[in-house]
Amino acid sequence: MKPTLLDLREEFCFTIVELADVAEVETQVVYCMLIGRPVSRWQANKVLLGFKRLSGKTYRLEDISVNLIQPDS
Repeated sequence: MKPTLLDLREEFCFTIVELADVAEVETQVVYCMLIGRPVSRWQANKVLLGFKRLSGKTYRLEDISVNLIQPDS
């Protein structure tokens, strides 16, 4: 089973504000990812880059469980 951002947050002990600041996204984006609400692929990638900056660990979208907004068909 893939970890969620919430799992990573518990393991690496960062706050929503810390991650949002480092990722350069609104705190709402991080909060949405934490509770499983959909975010854009671009936003999710920025959050994961911020996570890498905080933790030194690299995760790709394929490595975690994240709910992405589906583009219109």
